[in-house]
Amino acid sequence: MEQALGKAMGTGKLFKLQSLRRDVHELTDTGLVHGADLCFSSEEIGTRVAA
Repeated sequence: MEQALGKAMGTGKLFKLQSLRRDVHELTDTGLVHGADLCFSSEEIGTRVAA
């Protein structure tokens, strides 16, 4: 996770950070950094449609 965060910081990807996801979900293009229990996401809170 630390290496992925460092890379995201270096590329400026984390400037798109909008939310932190802790739910089980598919990998999407809004995921900035994925970990075992969380995902830093560019998706705004409240924009996801519940399944």
